[in-house]
Parts: sequence; C-alpha cells; structure tokens
Amino acid sequence: MASRFLWIGVVSLFGFLVLSGELGIVFAANQDSSSLQECLEKARDAEERFLYAEALALYRKALALKENDPAVQIAIARQLIGMEQLDEACALLEKVTAQNPKNAEAHTMLGIYYQKIQNRFPEAEKQFRLAVESEPSEVRPRRLLGELYITLHRYDEAKTVYEQLTQVAPKSLWGPLGLGKTAIKQHRFEEAVSLLNTAVSLAPSDPEPYRLLGEALGKLNRREEAESVLQRYRELKKDEKTLAELLRSTRRSPKEPHLWFTLGREYLRQKNTQKAIDAFEKGLELNPSDPRVQGLLGALYLNQKKADLAGIHLEQALALDPQNPNLHNNLGVCYLLLQDYPRAIQAFQKAIDYGSTDPRVRENLQIALKKSNRLGPVSTDPKKP
Repeated sequence: MASRFLWIGVVSLFGFLVLSGELGIVFAANQDSSSLQECLEKARDAEERFLYAEALALYRKALALKENDPAVQIAIARQLIGMEQLDEACALLEKVTAQNPKNAEAHTMLGIYYQKIQNRFPEAEKQFRLAVESEPSEVRPRRLLGELYITLHRYDEAKTVYEQLTQVAPKSLWGPLGLGKTAIKQHRFEEAVSLLNTAVSLAPSDPEPYRLLGEALGKLNRREEAESVLQRYRELKKDEKTLAELLRSTRRSPKEPHLWFTLGREYLRQKNTQKAIDAFEKGLELNPSDPRVQGLLGALYLNQKKADLAGIHLEQALALDPQNPNLHNNLGVCYLLLQDYPRAIQAFQKAIDYGSTDPRVRENLQIALKKSNRLGPVSTDPKKP
C-alpha cells in the first residue's frame, strides 16, 4: 500500500508538476583534532562554492596544522588552478610528487599541466604513466594517456591503453569511447560503430559518443542514422553549454542565491537529481526564506525516501506558505513514511481544506486512515480554512 503514496511537489518555474564527492582528505585517528577538521570542513564548503581564495587560506591553515600532508597540498593546488596561478600550482605538485612518488592524483594533475599549458608531451606522458603505475585501478590517468597518444597520432599505443582501461573498469564510458575514436582514426569504421554504440549505452546523456558515432556512420554512408545521432548530439551539446554558462555564473557570483536556484533547476531538467539537490541546498543557505526551493527540496528528498530531510524542508516551506495544499500533502506523505498516522491524517485533511481537488490526495488520506485503523467516510466537499 505504501508504494501508492503520492507526493505532488510544488509548481515552480520548471513548468511542470514535480511528482513523486567529497575530498579524499583522511587523517589518522591519533592526528585528528577539532580545529583541523573544522578548518577542512570550512575549506571544502568554500571550494564547493568556487570561493577559491577563501578555500586557499583555509587549506593553508590546515597545512600548518598537518605539515606536508599531500592531500591538503593537492587541495591547495586545486585552488591555485581555480585562481589561474598555474605555475605556483605546478611547483607545489612537483613538490608533492618528489615527496610522495606514488601519489597518482599529483602525477595526473602535473601531466595535464605539462600537456595543456606547456605542450611538453614527453613529460606529460611520463606523469600519466607514473599515475597509472601508482593507482592501476584509476580510470582518469589511463584516459588522459590514451587521449595524449591520439593527439600524437600514436594510435596503436592509444588502443592498448584503452583496452587495458576496459579491463580495469568494464562499466566505464572511457574504454569503448577511446577505442571507438581510435578505430575512426585508423579507418576501422564498422568496428568504431559497434564500440561507440556501447559507449552511448553506458552514458546516454554524454554528447561525445553521439558525435563520434555520427562521424563513423557518415563514413559508412549510413546518412539517415548519422543525422539522427548527430541531432541527439546537438541537443545534448546545447544542454552542456547551458550548464557550463550557469556554472561560470555561480563561480563569478557564488553568493547569489538565485544563481544556485537556476543551476539546480537546470540539473533537474537534465535529470541529475543529486546535483540539483546540492545546488538548491547551497542557494537555501544564502536565502532560507524561499518557499519554492524549500518545497521542491522536500519533494526531491521524498523521491529518495529521505522522510526526515523532506519533513524539515516542507515544514520550513509551510511556515512561509501556510495555505499551500501541495506542501501539506507532501508533509502528510512524510508522516506516512515515518508511520506517524495521526499527523499524516491531519496534513492530508489540511491539503483538502486549503483547496486541493486532486483525487490522489484523498487516496493518501484513505491510506492514512486505514493505517491508523480509523477508516471512515471522507467528506467530498473541501472545508473552508
């Protein structure tokens, strides 16, 4: 019966009715301290909001408390990169690799710097290979090494790297995508189509496999199929551009709550629920008095069956918009999930009292009544508040 619960959500700027990474910095227990952990938490929070200078100062403070910790040094390098202080970031990463020659992340970041910024391809190859040797299960350095070989027209070596990547991470997009791209470069188009269809199935919302698949189909004169695939690529690329522009806006103005709301809305439109929730939460920290976002977060947490979190947001939304029937219904669903049937009944009745005509709200009320062993006739005329 519980699976029939309806949570309606809020009608927002989306134009429809919503129905129902953390940094790898770990310290040994005997080195843990409240001041250090507090500093790191604040630094992570600032970094997530693209406040690079603030995060940099906090990570440097953490480094003073935990001298020469490679994870904190890499976090500092990330902030320097965000502030476009690339040479300083490179010097720090070189220091990390000198002190910790098995640190895959530092080698990977150095490889990117050598390849993308300085065009020092042999040095980049060396760093990516060191990263792969340090962490054989890591996908990213293998992917970057394969891409470097393609750039250098070393296709057989690229193929070997991507084959190894597929063995290490068989569910990763990057193995078949890289192999498909390599096959195109070597004019093995039938093989490329098969590989790129696999890549599309692994990541149906990523535009790059569609672009390459369209190219391979075109080479085989399968023009209608190619055009259909490329149309999907153009749609996804447009979404990607929109998202990139919104991310740039939040980096430029990280303390503007409406930008986080707009970013969350775009993530939700693209069906990336967790990132949407993260963006809405950041916006609410800046402006907790927005009932739209409070109610929407309540509905999203209900979708995840996180009734406690949903209830917090819905109660806050109702404090700002107390006569919203959808919010009362959703709060009732929270109480149902928490098995608080008397309060669920009260919430559903309030939804009806405040004008809900959705028959599913009455179904929710009937469920609550049955659950509380108080099933009885329910009035069909909404009461006036």
